[in-house]
Amino acid sequence: MKKIFTIGLLSSALVVLASVAWSNQPLDSIKGPIDQALTILKDPRYADPARRVELRQRLWDITSSLFDFRLIAKRTIGRYHWKKSFTDSQRQ
Repeated sequence: MKKIFTIGLLSSALVVLASVAWSNQPLDSIKGPIDQALTILKDPRYADPARRVELRQRLWDITSSLFDFRLIAKRTIGRYHWKKSFTDSQRQ
């Protein structure tokens, strides 16, 4: 009985530790791009309204790598409508 309890306790601890370790991965994958975007937003060069287009482009370059916009659109519209309602050029 004591052996079963010990195995159960160790298994529970392993599951908890694995879930804690795994939960940091999504944060780590977006931390770098968020830090880059914040650095750009804090840059005094972009306080000038004439440089807004450049600012937006740099932010777009960073954020566009984080999202699969085609997949988001496909899931939002639904599989049936994605295939039937749009041409290849519209899907791009």
